[in-house]
Order: sequence, then structure tokens, then C-alpha cells
Amino acid sequence: MYKRYLTDLLQHIDAVKDQQELIEQCAVAMANSIINDGMIHVTGCGHSQMFAHEMYFRAGGLVQVNAILPPVLALSPYAPMSTFAERQHGLAAIALDGEKELRQGDILIVVSTSGRNPVPVEFAMEGKKRGLTVIGLTSFAFTRSVTSRHQSGKRLEDVCDYVLDMGGVPGDAIIPVPNHDFSTGSISSVIGFTILNSLVCECVKHTFKLDKQPLLWRSVNAVQAAEVNKGNLDKYKVRVTCM
Repeated sequence: MYKRYLTDLLQHIDAVKDQQELIEQCAVAMANSIINDGMIHVTGCGHSQMFAHEMYFRAGGLVQVNAILPPVLALSPYAPMSTFAERQHGLAAIALDGEKELRQGDILIVVSTSGRNPVPVEFAMEGKKRGLTVIGLTSFAFTRSVTSRHQSGKRLEDVCDYVLDMGGVPGDAIIPVPNHDFSTGSISSVIGFTILNSLVCECVKHTFKLDKQPLLWRSVNAVQAAEVNKGNLDKYKVRVTCM
């Protein structure tokens, strides 16, 4: 089964190229924000919090990234609590109220594979209210197979400035288990991380096109990383708790 998973996964990754124009548009918005001292905020619920971790203090990643990770939305210490929390109306506004780095002109990336729950929908809504450009990352196949749980009836794809598609299938897992009515082999994280890192690469390219020097983290285990990372912090004061 793993061979089929790898084959199908590579096909889904290859399909990301179909969004090249949209990825470039998002990257230009990101570049324009950071050269004007803006920030790129990333958030999600449950497993989607991994996307914020992927962009935050990441080797080769942008310095101007803030991970919004409300503990109540985390899988730890009790995963069902996260599921309950992401279905509550009003929680996203409270979470954003606690983010000191938010300001008009910033970018907010909201990740939700299903795109149906109130918290990610309201993260996008609240971000736009606060003058942020909102990029949604969701699965069209998944989100269009389900109804919204938000009181407006809207899903994440309906409330963002830009929406990128993680592809996949309803339910996320792509490999049917023989003689059963369920599947295995989730792909949203792999595809989503691919898209996020594509955005970073394009953002770096466009930053250079604007005659600016992008600030990028080095791996903390690489030679001279400490000096470079400290220099980045000196140039751009950003909250980094994992140094």
C-alpha cells in the first residue's frame, strides 16, 4: 500500500504547479508586506497548527513570521478538546486580541483542510476586519463535500483574499483499505507544507526583485548560524521563544 501512497502523493504534489500564478500573487503580497516592516502570521487548529510551526523559526524560512498557536486549539494535552474548541464561535477574535504583532498591512495565513469550522472561518473574517491580507489554505475536494459549521454558512474559501488548494480527497486519507469503508494515508500536511515553502521561495524571489534583502533563518545546527540568526533578530525585532 505504501507504494501506491507514494505514487498518488507525487501526483498530488505535481498538481501544485497548476497554482503557480496564484502562488506568485500571494508571494508578492507577502513580499510587499515584509519590506514595509509587516509580519506574516500563520494559524490553524489541531493538526493544522503544524503549518504555523513549519513557517516559524524555520531553516531557510522568513524571519518575519509569527505563529498564532492558542493552546486551547492544540492537540495536546487532550485532542478532543481541540476538536470542541475549533467549533466555537467567537474564539478566533479573542485569540487575535492577544496578538500584539498584528497590524494593518500584515499577512494572515489560515490553514484548515476541511475549511468548515467556525474558528478558521472567523480567523479569516477577523483578520480582514483588522486590515490584514488573508491567505487561506484548504482542500477544495474536502471543503466542497461538507457543509459549513459556521453560523454564516460560509467556509474558509469564501472569506479569504486568496485561497490555495491542498488538493486531496474528502476525509484527507487517499488510500482505501481493502474490504473496509475507510482509508489511510493522509496527505494534507505534505501538500500544505509544499505550498507554504513554495510561497516562501517565491516571496524571497520577489523581495530581491524589489531590491530588498530578505531575512532568512539558518539552521541552528549549521556553521555560523548563531551569528546570522542573532543578526536577523537585531535587524528585525520579532518574538522568538524557541531560541
